[in-house]
Amino acid sequence: MSRPKSRVVVVSVDDSAHSEDAVAWAATNVVQLSDTVHIITVIAPTPDPAVSLGIYSGSPFSLAPIPSATSHQIYEKAHTNWEHEESERVAKTEHMLRQHAKKLGMSTDLASTDPAASTSRARAELHVLKQGGNPALVIAKFADDIKADLVVVGSRG
Repeated sequence: MSRPKSRVVVVSVDDSAHSEDAVAWAATNVVQLSDTVHIITVIAPTPDPAVSLGIYSGSPFSLAPIPSATSHQIYEKAHTNWEHEESERVAKTEHMLRQHAKKLGMSTDLASTDPAASTSRARAELHVLKQGGNPALVIAKFADDIKADLVVVGSRG
């Protein structure tokens, strides 16, 4: 008996009910054990407020003269807060992706040495794409870059 052809499938998700429907549909109608499934989501990058507001030493956009030492302290505090918030946002998004993979019954442990695990479930690779612009274009470019055979997305109705 011949083994099914391995395919590259992209399932684009967010935290909506439509996305959950797309995952359920993909699990029932699309995903095969031999597939590699890329579960992706697109989130817009959040600009570093310290940089976008120009509160750092030597900024050509600074609205008020700020002493260099004070400016550096303000920048460091704003940047540190932003890094923490971005890290939390990405961690929550990665958790959502793992939940979608679980609903698909997929393994996300790519380092598994258990041969039974690798043959009993399709393999999922999770991607958080932090890019601005139209999410549809970001998804299409990602699918094109990895030469996906199929893309599954939910509909907002």
